[in-house]
Formats: sequence, C-alpha cells, structure tokens
Amino acid sequence: MIKKLLLILAFVNFNMLAAQVPFTDNGIRYQITSGSTVGVIDNFPDYYSGSVTIPETVIYNGTPYEVTSIEDFAFESCIYLTNISIPNTVTYIGQHAFFACASLTNITIPNSVTSIESFTFAECSSLTGITIPNSVTYIGESAFLNCSLLKDITIPNSVTSIGEEAFNSCVSLTDITIPNSVTFIGSYAFYFCTGLTSLSIPNSVTSIGSFSFSNCSSLTSLVCAIETPLIIDPSVFNFVNKTTCSLTVPTASLNDYLIAGVWKDFNSIVGSNTLNTPDFFANDNVSLYPNPFTSDLFLEFNNGNEKNVKVINSNGEVVITKTINGLSNSIGTSILSSGIYVVTIKSDEGTITKKVIKN
Repeated sequence: MIKKLLLILAFVNFNMLAAQVPFTDNGIRYQITSGSTVGVIDNFPDYYSGSVTIPETVIYNGTPYEVTSIEDFAFESCIYLTNISIPNTVTYIGQHAFFACASLTNITIPNSVTSIESFTFAECSSLTGITIPNSVTYIGESAFLNCSLLKDITIPNSVTSIGEEAFNSCVSLTDITIPNSVTFIGSYAFYFCTGLTSLSIPNSVTSIGSFSFSNCSSLTSLVCAIETPLIIDPSVFNFVNKTTCSLTVPTASLNDYLIAGVWKDFNSIVGSNTLNTPDFFANDNVSLYPNPFTSDLFLEFNNGNEKNVKVINSNGEVVITKTINGLSNSIGTSILSSGIYVVTIKSDEGTITKKVIKN
C-alpha cells in the first residue's frame, strides 16, 4: 500500500515538474499554465524577431493546449520584432510584454483581452497605431509611455480607468477623446504630449490626477463636459497656454467654472449646449480688443446673429449690458474703474466668456 502511494506521489510530482518546464514550438516558447492552457514566454537568451504569429493552440507531448496568455516580459526588448499576430484565445497580455520593441509599428489587440497592463507597450518607439477593442476596461500605468510616434489611437467606451503615465510623452498624439465610460485619469497620464491640440473630457470623469495634462504646450481646444467643476491640483494644466487654449463647458455650468480653482485661469471659457460642435464659440470667431483697454472695447464676429453682451465686475455684478447685431460693434467703458472684468457674449448657440483688464 505504501509503495503504491509513493508511486502515485512520484507520478503527480513528475507531472507538476513537467508543467513547469517550458517548451518551444515553431520558434515560440511556452509555459504550461493549466491542464489545458499555455502562455507565451520569453525566448531568452534568444530574442523574437521579424513577424511572429501566435497560434490558437499548440500540441505538446501529444496533448493540445490553448494559448490564453502572453506572459510578463515575453517580448521585452525584442528590438527586431516588426509584427505580431495575437489570436482571440488570448485573454491576458502581461506587464512589460512588449516593452521596448523598437521596430514594432502597429498592433491589434484581440477583443478577448480585458486590460492593458503596466508598461505593456512602453518605449515602443516606432509604434504609430494600435487598435484597442471595446473589451478593454483598464489601461495600466505607463502602458504607452514614450511611444513617441503613436498618433492614431481610439480609447473605446468600455475603458473606465486610465492609469498613471499611461500616455506620458506620446508627443505625436494630436487629439484625444476620452470616452464617457472613464471615471479615473491618473497622474501624468498625458504628461508632455506636446503635439496634443484638442482634448475632450466627458462628464463621467470623477478624478483627474496631478500633472495629467501638464506640458501639453500645443493644446488649443479643451472640451470638458463635467457639469460640476472638479477640484483639481494646479499642476494638472501646468504649461498649457491658458491664453490661447479655449475651455468649452456646459452652458448651465459656465458661472461655476468662472470661479472654480484652476479652471477659471483659462482666458476664454465657452458655454455650449452641444459640446462637440462649438461652432460660433471657437476663439477665432470672436475677437475682443484691445486687452488691456483704457477706453472702448471693440468686438468682431464671424456671423451677424443677435448677441447679448454683459460686462461683470469682480464682485459678480453686471455693470454693462448691450444687444449687438452684425459683425462688429463697440462697448463704451467710461463708467468702469480700473480692474478685472468678465465679458459674456450670449447667442442662440450658447455663451462665451472672456476676461479683460481696464488700466
């Protein structure tokens, strides 16, 4: 009886050891992860190169296994890897899985994957585009850090969280629309995205971390659909030119943004009922000059629709009102003392505000 038990234990131990021993099939190295599944692992001391196609299944010692994962560090620093094909059987792509794959230019993530882990595609310096399926709910810390050529990316409306430094230093990104499923944007998430010119933040966002959009020095259009201005750290928009970047917010929330910390620093705050179509409210459609001023203020518009203009002092009191028709007009300001004022211009399309200074 004891001998039989020892044989059974030896058999079990043998099978357990066999499961821990990696094997290679058609140039790809695998690790058995369960009785029926395997994951792709690194090929050290060799590195994967060229075009690699991961199969849905492999056979090892006569047993078929389904490929369900790309393990942590599997393709890290494979600088000559140019293309990767991932099957729909893969549900997990690990941390650092494609870190520093400097020749990888494009990748499609299958819709079986639910998260992009930390540093998964960081330092992929040739990556220009990536397809993220709407099965992904989480983009991890530094997932695309320093992907300097990445310019084509759509964040699907399944994503709820964008991790810290997720797109840090993606200097070729020009516009980002964050979907209305995202609630969390981590610190430094879009830090130093110097090519970013337009950005849309949905009403679903409840937290924006420090330095999230810092050093986005080319940003000229910021649309924020959040109805109640979030309390954010002053660093969030560090080195964003708030004189040239317009902020578009819900019309009903306009007055709240005018006094909210950080948000109020934007020189042009636009109220709109249709946030995705600012139309008349674009900065180049409204001119208000000179600023600072000493006498009259002059206004020019790109359309002749009727507009109601108000000048509001620092106490929130309306000191001048005027209805304007046509493409240009002026406001007499002799009754105003020196100080900072807010000019609101309202039409059927919404409301725009501009800060002005009388010397």
